[in-house]
Amino acid sequence: MDYLSGPAEDNSCNLGSEYLTKPSYDACRKVLCLRFPFASTRQRILLTVGQFESRRMARAGQKAQLGERIAQLKEEIGGMAAQLQAKDRELQLVKTELDGQHQLWMKKLIADAWDDAGAYPTTAENP
Repeated sequence: MDYLSGPAEDNSCNLGSEYLTKPSYDACRKVLCLRFPFASTRQRILLTVGQFESRRMARAGQKAQLGERIAQLKEEIGGMAAQLQAKDRELQLVKTELDGQHQLWMKKLIADAWDDAGAYPTTAENP
């Protein structure tokens, strides 16, 4: 492959007018040897390319971790939404039961469940 052929696809490394398909040390070294005759200049550039690659890899790792965290949070939101629906249904059932108990109490078909102190249940046999 000719590294001086022209623009590459998405992941290109531009060193002057040359484009590399992969920013690897070997590819950069070939281009640098053609462009820069001094070894110290080439070393500095390769060091910078290595730092950029290291940062790119770190960002890719962070992106993957954040993607996993987003998926976990979506699952958590789904679970909480299901809990909310269950609690709404439970509340409806309790309200229905309370309304039924209130209707029976209004018709004097059931007695108060607590005595005046509010501590002990009372029955018709044991006032």
